[in-house]
Amino acid sequence: MGCSPEANRSLLHPSFDGEAALADLVELCRRFGPRPAGSEPSHAQRRWIARRLESYGATLSEQPFRLRDPLDGQLLEAANLIASWKPRTRQRLLIGTHADTRPFPDLEPDPARRAQGYLGANDGGSGVALLLELARHLEGWLAQATIPLGVDLVFFDAEERVVGERGVYCLGSRHFVAHQSPQRLAAYAAAVVIDIVAAPDLTILIEPHGWIHAPQLTHDLFQAAAAVGAHGFQPRIGPAVFDDHLPLLAAGIPAALLIDIRDPAWHTAADLPQRCSAVSLAQVGHTLTHWLLQQLNDPA
Repeated sequence: MGCSPEANRSLLHPSFDGEAALADLVELCRRFGPRPAGSEPSHAQRRWIARRLESYGATLSEQPFRLRDPLDGQLLEAANLIASWKPRTRQRLLIGTHADTRPFPDLEPDPARRAQGYLGANDGGSGVALLLELARHLEGWLAQATIPLGVDLVFFDAEERVVGERGVYCLGSRHFVAHQSPQRLAAYAAAVVIDIVAAPDLTILIEPHGWIHAPQLTHDLFQAAAAVGAHGFQPRIGPAVFDDHLPLLAAGIPAALLIDIRDPAWHTAADLPQRCSAVSLAQVGHTLTHWLLQQLNDPA
């Protein structure tokens, strides 16, 4: 299932390191544990991510907002974190993920474990780790680019501050589009949202919302996966998923979601770092690298 040496050579800069991404995933789970939006571990994780992004040359901004705890109504502080490279360049690409974890593992069959916090190694951790590894290379890639594009990595908060059916999904991405100018939203040529991409038996299917509303972007991503030998990408229609790409699509941004919604550990206490795979992270990372470098260097 991995990327073959031949496939890796097809990349202009085959530098994405799945092992490094997995190490970041393990570290953020070890340091911060469960990270539901509005919690102190979530705030601490955001500060940690920000320091890493600054070391990679990003210009940072935050979008603070408030939400209500769906159980007790307590007012909580949350924030999206936006890392920009070439921030003054008008036309831009966006790659996003949610950084928060679900408050509880609602689908855990063991009632005792269900009452515990949800570590969210894959669902929450994998997207953050993948974006951090991309960030490590962006300054160099953009310095060699032949097309003037800026790149924003967005760490959405409060994607799932939800318990059972109580709460509202995608609060961070809703806030993101609601507080951007129409000109800024129109500047995004494409957006890719990453979620749940580290399960060992990676299966990424075509998400229907992206296929219907951003068919060229979806096609290009799966073509990039084929080019790098990422066999976990299977070009057939999968289930529709409510995720952070939907507010972006509603705002007129061509957006696609890369997600492995079939992970059996999804929303259970089994979503742990030891179940996550560097090979799966590498497949998605090399796919995004290939797609991104095509956008930066392909006049077509």
